[in-house]
Amino acid sequence: WNKLFLAVDIGFQFFRFGGSFFVDEEKKVAVVLDVARCKSCPSCSDMAYMIVEKGCFKKVDLGGYASKTDCWPLVCSYVPS
Repeated sequence: WNKLFLAVDIGFQFFRFGGSFFVDEEKKVAVVLDVARCKSCPSCSDMAYMIVEKGCFKKVDLGGYASKTDCWPLVCSYVPS
């Protein structure tokens, strides 16, 4: 499981200020929570990036905010099964 992080190269996916993350060793999943910002859009969206043991990578849009000034990464303590 620890070798997963050495083997997975997802490129630079996250905003420059960084996001929150957690690792569930029992379910063997790592989740990074960050915001997706668009220069031409008036708002941004919370995003979850999930990496599982077999090297699968999934990006999930969790919703948006009213303005870019309110966009900061959120923290979540639940991983759906």
